[in-house]
Amino acid sequence: MPPEDKPYYSELYDPFWAAAQETKMPLSLHVITQRDQKGKNRDKSREKNEESGPIVFGGVKMLIGTMQPVYQVQRTLSSFIFGKVFERFPELRIVSAENDTGWIAHFMYRSDHMYGKFGTMREETKLQMMPSDYVRRNVWATFQDETRSDR
Repeated sequence: MPPEDKPYYSELYDPFWAAAQETKMPLSLHVITQRDQKGKNRDKSREKNEESGPIVFGGVKMLIGTMQPVYQVQRTLSSFIFGKVFERFPELRIVSAENDTGWIAHFMYRSDHMYGKFGTMREETKLQMMPSDYVRRNVWATFQDETRSDR
């Protein structure tokens, strides 16, 4: 994740996106690479109490945090779609690596739904295609431990 004051849709990154597009180099959004990773404090002298201390392996906070990778990749893809990175660089390829895949259909549906309700209210948020079309064109996904999601 980029710094909050320099989102991926900032033109600051356009030379990077252009180089990746030109060289046909897919870019990876790999699991557990989000900015806000908790529990990095490895100070053994601190009490491992989840109420006031670091996140404990297998504890409640750790388990709640297991949804963060999917949330972060969804935020990043939303940034690429609604920030018009995929419009400026239509051949840019993003790979969601090991973030599983079952969430993608709902992400596409929800993006289209919210865009249909609110996305065309302002000129600067109008897109050339529906959000799901950018996912189909520009995004690939891999998974690691996912069971079938069509049951």
